[in-house]
Amino acid sequence: MDMEKYKQLGIRVYNCVSYSEATAEHALLLILATARDFIKKVQEVKTAVKCVGSMTDPAPGLSGSTLGVIGLGKIGTKVAKCARIFDTRIVYYNRRARDSRLDDEDGFVYASSLALLLQESDYILVTCPLTDETRLMIGREQFKMMKSSAAIVNVARAEIIDQDALLDALQRGKLRSAALDVTSPPVLPTGHPLLSLPNVIITNHCGYCTHRSIENVFREAVYKALDGLTEINAM
Repeated sequence: MDMEKYKQLGIRVYNCVSYSEATAEHALLLILATARDFIKKVQEVKTAVKCVGSMTDPAPGLSGSTLGVIGLGKIGTKVAKCARIFDTRIVYYNRRARDSRLDDEDGFVYASSLALLLQESDYILVTCPLTDETRLMIGREQFKMMKSSAAIVNVARAEIIDQDALLDALQRGKLRSAALDVTSPPVLPTGHPLLSLPNVIITNHCGYCTHRSIENVFREAVYKALDGLTEINAM
């Protein structure tokens, strides 16, 4: 979106953020689904491969692991606080660290570099905005830094991750699994290799979409439009 152009035309642009709770819910769902091999376990029952849990094939689990959050905004913070319930260590990477008192209170650790976060994390959550700086932020070199047992979850924008590099890492066993609410293109063509990988979960960019979030976004949009009209009339 060319904000400068809208500004020159005198058009006001407002951002509605009432979907953050719903997106955080979805992100946590995807993290837990990868942590507990959820899709695999469901398929085993449906195909009668295995109907009883086996101690020889345990899921990694979330408890006691390290969750790395790339972009600790409203969504990332909500997910991180929920994950702390499971005795999960939280590492985050932003352009700048938060107030250290907040980190101490929440039990979060700031990673001074993206590389450090990738090296330490068992689960990597992408929640940062798409900018020139974050476009293709995670590519082949970054996947090499990750643990081969790690999982990556993206509820932000597809273009932050090099999708070809992600596919290569998954196929070569350099990454345990991925859960994506966004892909490029948004609807992958039939036969795309990501769709056939058993260690990949893909949802159709529905993370923001619940009854409550849609209602709240519409309400927020109306209120912001009315506030804008009030400001204009007051000029």
